Amino acid sequence: MPLTMNRILPFEIGNPNNPERTEKLKFLIDSGAIYSVVPAPVLGRLGIKPITEQEFRLADGSRITRKKGGALFKYGEMVGVADVIFGTSAPRQK
Repeated sequence: MPLTMNRILPFEIGNPNNPERTEKLKFLIDSGAIYSVVPAPVLGRLGIKPITEQEFRLADGSRITRKKGGALFKYGEMVGVADVIFGTSAPRQK
């Protein structure tokens, strides 16, 4: 099945250092997105640690800072490693 924009698809996410241990999450497919955002507690359970922080400018012009690390993504037979943003439910910083 091709990955098409604006669909929600199930992926497995894991720690590249322990690829057998994964969690299943649903992701919104957006061809304009550069990073995937995953709840920080999920990344913590998988042992994925942040390696840096990065500032992002949102569509409304505001800026936020989030932690960034690397995660393993699996979709069917496809497997790869990509940067991941540690998602938070904290209010946006202005």
